[in-house]
Amino acid sequence: MPILTGELGGFPIQIKVEPSPASEANELEVLLTIPKQSFNLIIRRKLKLGKQKTDVELMDSQVDDYYIIKTEHPDKARRFLQDREIKQKLYHFREDMLLGTSIRLQDNEMRYLMTFANVGDKKRPKIIRTIELMVFLAGRLV
Repeated sequence: MPILTGELGGFPIQIKVEPSPASEANELEVLLTIPKQSFNLIIRRKLKLGKQKTDVELMDSQVDDYYIIKTEHPDKARRFLQDREIKQKLYHFREDMLLGTSIRLQDNEMRYLMTFANVGDKKRPKIIRTIELMVFLAGRLV
C-alpha cells in the first residue's frame, strides 16, 4: 500500500494507507516524528449525546464542550493545552475532527488514525486541516 514520506513544518512525516484487518475499509495513518515528550495525550471529538469521561478539563467551554482528552499526566497535558493559541486552534478545528478519529501524542510520535471506506471530497479538506493542526501542535511542543 502507498506510503508517503517527507518533511512538513520541520518535522518528519509519514502518511500510510493500508487495508484494515478488522473490516473491508482502509486505514489512514499520519505519523509525525517530534521531540520526545514527558507526557502522553489522546484528543478525540466528544459525542453530542451522553456524558464522556475526560482526564483534562481546561475550564474553557470552547475546548471542553468539543473534546475528550485522555492522558496519564493530566497536569502536564493541561499546562500544554492551556496555551491560548492552542485552545483557539482546537476551537476552530472542532468541526473538522471526524468522529472515530484521534490525535495521539506519545514519546516522540504524534499520530492520527482514521478508518474509511473512501475519502471523498468532503473528508479530504478535513484530513488536510487535521495534519495542519498536528504540525501546529508539534511546533508548540518544541
